[in-house]
Amino acid sequence: MRQIGCYRGLADSDHPPPQTPLSRPSRAARAFAGLAFIASVGLLWVWPLAAIAKLGLPGAVSWLLATAGLWLGVSHLVASATGYRGCPEMGAIASLVLRRQVITTCAPWERLDRRIERQPGRRTGEEHTPHPRRAIP
Repeated sequence: MRQIGCYRGLADSDHPPPQTPLSRPSRAARAFAGLAFIASVGLLWVWPLAAIAKLGLPGAVSWLLATAGLWLGVSHLVASATGYRGCPEMGAIASLVLRRQVITTCAPWERLDRRIERQPGRRTGEEHTPHPRRAIP
């Protein structure tokens, strides 16, 4: 399995594992991340990117940074809307365009989804059983 940043490719792409849709809290987390990326582009455009332009750097630098932030934001919003589980920036929009699920994995989102979906008190069909505590001798 090859890892590029947070994206990990699948070891056996001919027989991908089935992916369950995202729960509501996980969708909300992706939507929040998407809005945060888009808002950061707005903040970058107002202050640091304007400073870059004043330094005489080409405008392509600011457009490149803005485009990257918008891609991250929109892909996370698409992942939230479609319930895409995996690496949003690599597969959410591709799945939408191709009209089939492009299966990817993303270590940070996997960890966060596990944390969100195993919260006690949530109705997921599984009962939460706390770990037994060890008695201190």
